[in-house]
Amino acid sequence: MGSALEFIQVRAPLFAGLSNIEGLISQAEIETTTEFPSSDLRAKAVGLLACHWAALAQRDSSGDGVSGNVIMEREGRVERRYSQGFHSTDLSRTSWGMELEAFINKYLFCPGTWV
Repeated sequence: MGSALEFIQVRAPLFAGLSNIEGLISQAEIETTTEFPSSDLRAKAVGLLACHWAALAQRDSSGDGVSGNVIMEREGRVERRYSQGFHSTDLSRTSWGMELEAFINKYLFCPGTWV
């Protein structure tokens, strides 16, 4: 894969064409830990975070009335549900954020969280 921009070009080509995508990637690079096992995995995490922010901005500016955290998605016959309640992280607000959360849980071991 190589870079976060390459990841976005493959997974979210509409976001790749945004005028502020490089700024989002730069901010995501600052916010993303360097503790991933490889630079490709870190690039994916950066790309997912940038897509998450782009999706939030798109949703906020669309005025379509959709809000809340994504609690369920379905691909066949397309379905997406949003909660009205509170979820523990901002990442649960988009499918990109939920994918990033799962990705972090898969690749980053946090010994301080184990009892």
